[in-house]
Amino acid sequence: MKVYEKIIGAVIKFEKIHSFLKDDCIVAFSGGLDSQVLLDVIKRYKSDMKIKARTIACHVPVFAEGIKRLESTGVVELEINDSIKFPVNCSLCSRIRKRALLEYAEKSNITNILLGHNKSDFVENFLYNQIYHKRLESMPLKRTYFGKYNFLRPFAFCDRKYIETYARKNNLYDIENKCTFQSNLRSGFRETIDKLNKNYNLYNNIMDLIEENNFYGESNE
Repeated sequence: MKVYEKIIGAVIKFEKIHSFLKDDCIVAFSGGLDSQVLLDVIKRYKSDMKIKARTIACHVPVFAEGIKRLESTGVVELEINDSIKFPVNCSLCSRIRKRALLEYAEKSNITNILLGHNKSDFVENFLYNQIYHKRLESMPLKRTYFGKYNFLRPFAFCDRKYIETYARKNNLYDIENKCTFQSNLRSGFRETIDKLNKNYNLYNNIMDLIEENNFYGESNE
């Protein structure tokens, strides 16, 4: 099976839980491989299936230490309130990004905002919450704001290796502006899980556990 078919199969599995493929959507575009492949795959699928709905890539240029624009062709750079005092902590940075996406969604009359988190991210988040916050919870597949706007993670059931392979075969490169404030804790945590996965099929087993017990985060806010 071709890697595109594996990825779109995972997306359709998500679609059966939370439908979005026939609707207009925004892809939260960081420039990293996940968001690039998500944008490419969704556009390709809609083109193949003759779906007329819009797919708009939006980049939020705010980071903990300040503004960093991506300036990538075909990507909408969202405006950020210039009264923000930098640096900001991770929690505030996340709220600023979310607000910018919601404001653009309202202006564009779009209710679905797609995030590029994949299966590995769900497993890592689940283990991180368990170890550091004593919660049996991963990220939500869908989170709804104001009863209308949906943040969706259609790569939830997609293996990272397929995303990386698709990017390589389609000449997609990581152009994301990295945040210098991010803790090394997360990257070290991922490296540890990757080592365990080689011997214990950790990602698939933990994702099965999350699915079977519905260990997703809150769906509404």
